[in-house]
Amino acid sequence: MNPRSFLGLVLLLVVTGCSSAVSDQAPSALSSDPSPLATVSSQPLQSSAENTNPNIKTNPSSASPLRPARVSSQPAPVKPRIDPPANRAVPVKPDPSSNGGTDKAAEIERDYGFTTPIATTGKVTVRDRIRFVDADKLLTDCPTDTAPYALAESTHYRVQICSEEYDPQLPKYYIGQDKEGGSELRITSANLNEARQLTFKNGDYTYVLYRDGAKPDQSNAYLEVYMPDGKSYAEALLYLYE
Repeated sequence: MNPRSFLGLVLLLVVTGCSSAVSDQAPSALSSDPSPLATVSSQPLQSSAENTNPNIKTNPSSASPLRPARVSSQPAPVKPRIDPPANRAVPVKPDPSSNGGTDKAAEIERDYGFTTPIATTGKVTVRDRIRFVDADKLLTDCPTDTAPYALAESTHYRVQICSEEYDPQLPKYYIGQDKEGGSELRITSANLNEARQLTFKNGDYTYVLYRDGAKPDQSNAYLEVYMPDGKSYAEALLYLYE
């Protein structure tokens, strides 16, 4: 063989072998050299709202700030409605504004309703001025220097009120009689305000001439008696002169 040809063949083999070695090692060399882009892209993106403190546990379902808040579909509790009791009986009580201020609040039993006509007269309480009453209809003479202030009669009692001395406009004395022959009751009021309300106290007993001032021509007036045991009753007046 020609020495020049042999040398050329050797060089060709050397060049071919080096190229093969380079092509076989290039992929591993590229993959072993980390790229800056690969490093950045290999890190997962982390939301700014995520908790970066490893000691604090977070709920993955609520970590994203874009996740809408869950609204409960359960309705708010409703307080139960308490209806007022029905058919509750209301006792009939005196009206302090119309009776001059009596403060008796206990239930009182009346022989006639406010607008019920009285059996013996067929009408509600007859009312008139005391100055129109004849002197012979009075129960008794009033004390000296006093004058008749009121005169009334119920089914079982008669009542006469006399004024204070020298003042016919101020009631002071209560005189009561039992129509069935009982003893006479006399009370001298020491309380001018109660006397103006036709309220007279005798120990633990209280006697009141109750008259409704709203519709006096359509309602009954009463003699009310309040006893120390808490019981009370009222008799409608056949007439009331005041």
